[in-house]
Amino acid sequence: MKKLFDVSVSRYSSDKSFHLWCVSTLENPKDNAVTFITQAHIDKWHVFDKCRNCLIFWPETTDVPDSVLTQNVVVRCANPHLRYCQFFEENEIVSLPDNTSVRTVNGAWISDDAIIGEGSIVLPGAYIG
Repeated sequence: MKKLFDVSVSRYSSDKSFHLWCVSTLENPKDNAVTFITQAHIDKWHVFDKCRNCLIFWPETTDVPDSVLTQNVVVRCANPHLRYCQFFEENEIVSLPDNTSVRTVNGAWISDDAIIGEGSIVLPGAYIG
């Protein structure tokens, strides 16, 4: 797996020590990733049973299952999506695409190799590799 960054989870937990190097989604869970789940999708929490050594931003109003807590670090917060975005800012993770291999469309960087599904919405500032 390609390492996109290297962040120690000890910044978010005093009792666990591992490194994060990629991102994960509910549809594509990965180990050693940073990810989030919102209240609207909390019924899909079980995907995190497949992950190890992840940092998960979780809705503060919802209990975290023990199976998720034992193998990951969970940060409960009011807005998990926003907190996920802040993770990149506070760890100074900035990955701008190579201008020779991407095109800019409405303020988003899209790789020449990217395949975007029909009906997708790409917002300004997004990078699709």
